[in-house]
Amino acid sequence: MPVALAAAWIASRAYLFKLVRWSTFPPGDLSYYVSALKRGTGGDLTSLLPEYPTPVAAALRGLWLVAGGDQVVFTFAFIAVMVLLDAAFAVGLWRHARPARRVAATVLWILLVPLIGSLAYLRFDLVPTVLAGAAILLVRRRPSSAGAFVGLGAAIKLTPALLVLPLLGRRADRRRVLTGFVAVGGGLALLGLAVGGWDRLVSPLGFQSGRGVQIESIAATVPMLVWAAGSSRYSLAISPHHAWEITGPLVGALGTVSSVAFAAGLVFVAWLGYRVVRHRIDDAGSVALVSLATVAVLIVTNKVLSPQYVLWLAGPLTALVALQEPTASPRPALSPFAERNLILGMLMIAVLTQVVYPVTYAHITRHTPLALRAVLVLSVRNVLLLGWAGAAAWLAIRVTRRPSGGLIPTVTVEPAATG
Repeated sequence: MPVALAAAWIASRAYLFKLVRWSTFPPGDLSYYVSALKRGTGGDLTSLLPEYPTPVAAALRGLWLVAGGDQVVFTFAFIAVMVLLDAAFAVGLWRHARPARRVAATVLWILLVPLIGSLAYLRFDLVPTVLAGAAILLVRRRPSSAGAFVGLGAAIKLTPALLVLPLLGRRADRRRVLTGFVAVGGGLALLGLAVGGWDRLVSPLGFQSGRGVQIESIAATVPMLVWAAGSSRYSLAISPHHAWEITGPLVGALGTVSSVAFAAGLVFVAWLGYRVVRHRIDDAGSVALVSLATVAVLIVTNKVLSPQYVLWLAGPLTALVALQEPTASPRPALSPFAERNLILGMLMIAVLTQVVYPVTYAHITRHTPLALRAVLVLSVRNVLLLGWAGAAAWLAIRVTRRPSGGLIPTVTVEPAATG
């Protein structure tokens, strides 16, 4: 990576480190991880962080043991792991991008992570987005590794398992992609079953299904506006699932609608995957675009939308920019106009997400003079995110259409005239 880009990465990450609120220690979600790890000192994973897959609980426990049970050492070790992943992906973008796209993709990653804010280093959602981006970058060169990265992402966050579908467009690579996916994802699932048992293996699914409508979700937008305007018919509270949820008139119905929409979203991304396989969509840009649409659709249809979920879009988007073919190619994934709009939209969503959390979150969770203004920012973010996901889904449908007569037109060369 050139010195200028490396310097920009260092400066932006120093700024990101300053964004971390050190007034409480450990900061952010790390305090929750530490308290859970302190309670679960017996080595039993069955009750440790049941909302997360077993490999996540095991990894956090391992890091806790390496830190000697010291919360200060654990905090800085956790952040150090995130910093290394961040740096590794930046280098990976530079190395595996098309030569003409290296600077654009790397700069986008350098910008996106600090715009999303301190969440990038204080929660482990940087891991699945980096794994998804790495899988997209490597699928044409190292399909087994690409499948393994998706399998690892699935073991960490479950829904990334669906990202294996866009990787199956090239028939010659399918077996290797699936082998890597099953070996890592299935292997970790079996290991989790052996260590924690069946109930622990499926506990994240039960934890997710039992959740209410989270205040930052698309489904909660209108009720949150009514609440912020001063209505006493709605109330906010931290649920047993460690999230702020809203209750009140029609919220239950909106939660049901969101659950139906999420199921429809699963069908949609499976259909996109079928089109990729059926039509053998194997150019890297299209693979990246379908992967991006898959993540975006699952985010906006979910009744749970935590601020760090926006980070999940960063890896696939920067991989898309890195692998986008020249517009002169027979089948580019995106026009320059569409690519520019996706990038600008994502930058705006990232900024608004950081304004929502942590900047104005205290006003979003309780009635204050600034509550309505803060919820308006949240609503703008949600509308923009919904439109952005719809655009990504539409573009993914377009690139997975049946090719008309092949990707490269056949040219007949007539013999030169003589005489």
